Amino acid sequence: MAIINYLAIGVVLIVFVLLNYYIGYKGTRFLRALNLKMNNIIYWMVFWTISMGFFVARIFSDKLSEVLKDSLNFVGSLWLGAMLYLLMLLFLFEIINLICRKTGLWERFSISRKAISIYAGTAIIVITGVVLLVGYRNADTPVVSTYEVNIPKKVEAISELNIVMVSDLHLGSSGHGDLLKKMVNEINSLNPDLVLFAGDIIDDDIQPFIERNYAQEFTKIKSKYGMFAVTGNHEYYGGDEAEFVKLFRATGVNVLMDEYVKVADRFYLSGRIDKAARAYSNTDRKDVGQLLEGVDKSLPVILMDHQPELLEKAMEAGVDLQFSGHTHRGQTFPGNILTKYTYELGWGYLKKGNYQIIVSSGLGTWGPPIRVGSKSEIVNAKISFGK
Repeated sequence: MAIINYLAIGVVLIVFVLLNYYIGYKGTRFLRALNLKMNNIIYWMVFWTISMGFFVARIFSDKLSEVLKDSLNFVGSLWLGAMLYLLMLLFLFEIINLICRKTGLWERFSISRKAISIYAGTAIIVITGVVLLVGYRNADTPVVSTYEVNIPKKVEAISELNIVMVSDLHLGSSGHGDLLKKMVNEINSLNPDLVLFAGDIIDDDIQPFIERNYAQEFTKIKSKYGMFAVTGNHEYYGGDEAEFVKLFRATGVNVLMDEYVKVADRFYLSGRIDKAARAYSNTDRKDVGQLLEGVDKSLPVILMDHQPELLEKAMEAGVDLQFSGHTHRGQTFPGNILTKYTYELGWGYLKKGNYQIIVSSGLGTWGPPIRVGSKSEIVNAKISFGK
């Protein structure tokens, strides 16, 4: 299995390098069309530094200064987004160019190859730049998505419950410190009864979370019934899930590891460890039915599960309301289209009988610090009972 994984990684890297070479080569042709003199060695050194920055920052994280690591990570991450749209636009241009050449359209309008390169190159760069700017703003300006949800169970002394849920912060070398502060202020402004964190709080490596004292920000959150969390797949990738759970609990966040709690003696809140635990920590998680054994189903049952999969299992187990994240709503187009058809619910709200689920697009980002076709969000679920 390990050999297969290494081979898969090798193939991905080869394809990544080849695609980047294609972009870089097109860049040299554009510069020549503009009659700009350049040193090929310097050009390719700069190009590969930018295009490989995301991977270099991670592979050599312990050998780089914090400033250099953060710079490479940010530039490299932004390049991943630029690469996606540059490739899409370049491939589109190749198709248009082929059609125009075959039909003689370029000759009919007396458009030279040099002019074609300049016009197409300029348009591609401008469009990509605009997409990145808009995408960065979408990622850096979270919205509050509000859902009115009714659970048809009477709860003594509680008619409503104000829940704020956040997922996929991905706190790590990419920063997100300012976004974290915005999150804390926004959560407190919503005056929540309950605050939930549905996984992927850290981004692979827990060290930036510790070194930048991100945990301190969570202690500033105020809620009536406290804060609860579950692990996501990224908590396991770096092998730091145990340390994360210990550290997060120290901030006052109750991390539910395949367990449930009875809150205020009025409703149940349960949390599953992420399914990545099996592959990365050799830990099997409980089936939802096993997890909820002993729960009084006459009371509301709320579940946190990072990945919104096998929804029928939660429905059969008697879950009233589930909170999930993970999908990022695709984060960047056309990813939003893919997640829509990959998951039964890739984002938003779904009701199936008495079972209801809310899937967040997440607050942070992974890879490119941009969102196109999705927005960073905080979920505010206003729960009513007994109607």
